[in-house]
Amino acid sequence: MKPLHLLPLVLLLASCEGRTSMTHTFWNGTSDTLRLTARFDALPWNDSIAVTLPPEGGMTLYTYDMRGKCSDCVEFGYPTRWVDTLELDSRNWAQYPGPAAWYTEVSEGRTWIEFNHILHIGIGMVE
Repeated sequence: MKPLHLLPLVLLLASCEGRTSMTHTFWNGTSDTLRLTARFDALPWNDSIAVTLPPEGGMTLYTYDMRGKCSDCVEFGYPTRWVDTLELDSRNWAQYPGPAAWYTEVSEGRTWIEFNHILHIGIGMVE
């Protein structure tokens, strides 16, 4: 058997491993551009990331990715477990976004799972 004939089998086996991923999306619901620094805890990379959000615009940060589908995924379902602090530049929080301010979407297939955490920063949250 030629090695080239084995390529589809190798690709099939490699794709069966699956993955676990997580994102944090920040959405600006105000009429001003917001700049913030997201400080993360317990991530294998990225301890802080500067985020610029245009009015009525957002930004998605890919915050975690691992090979294999997690078997105990509870910790991935809590967005504030990963976000230590959100610091606004030149603005103040009128209402700091706690756990209830986040929305989490979970998508799952047989060999993969994605956790998408979304924070909508509304007009009354910043001053």
